Amino acid sequence: MLENSLKTIINELSNVVLGCFVQDYYFGDSRGVFRSHFDWHSSVHAHWMLLSSARITNNILLRNQIKARFSQSVIETERVKLQNNASFELPYGQAWLVLLLCELEKDSDIDVRHFKTDTLKRLLEWLNKTDFPEPTKNSYHSWLFTYFLIKKCKLSDFFEEIKKIDLKFNSVESVSDENDPKDFFSSESLFELIKNIPNRMML
Repeated sequence: MLENSLKTIINELSNVVLGCFVQDYYFGDSRGVFRSHFDWHSSVHAHWMLLSSARITNNILLRNQIKARFSQSVIETERVKLQNNASFELPYGQAWLVLLLCELEKDSDIDVRHFKTDTLKRLLEWLNKTDFPEPTKNSYHSWLFTYFLIKKCKLSDFFEEIKKIDLKFNSVESVSDENDPKDFFSSESLFELIKNIPNRMML
C-alpha cells in the first residue's frame, strides 16, 4: 500500500515537473538543458529528483524520459559553460550537479566522468578553502549543504581530499546561526543530520 502511494505521488509530481521542462531552452546566448521555468540549480535538482525517484520506484518510462534530455554533446556544452564561469552557482548549485551526474552514471551510456571530476575539484577546493564554521550570514548553510550533498555520492577517487574535509567537519561540535532560517535545512538541522547518519546511509 505504501509503495503504491509513493509511486502515485511521484507520478503526479513528475507530471508537474516535466511540464516545466521545455524543448527550446537557452542559457544566455547558448543552449542549455537546465534552462526551463526553474532557475538553474532548481532545474538541476529537479532532474536529479526525477531520475532517482524513477530508479527507486522502477519507473522505466520516466527514467528514460529524463535520460533522453541528455546526450554527450549536452553534457560537454554544460561542462564548457562551467569551465568558462567556474564561480557560477558555486557551491550550492554545483553540488546538486555532482549528485545528478552520479545518478546519470548508474545506467547511462553517456560519459560524465570528466564533467563530474571538474565540478568536484571546484567544490572540494571551495570546501577546503572556506573556513568552517564562518560567522557570517548563511555561511553555515552553504558549507554544510554542499558537504551533505557530496557525502551522498560515492567518491572513492577523491578519498584523500574528502578525508581532509571530514576532519574539518568533525572538529566542530555544534553550530548556531541566528541569521539562518529555522526550517529542516537550517544549519543546526543539517549539522545534526550529517553527524548522526551512518556513512553507509549517506551513500
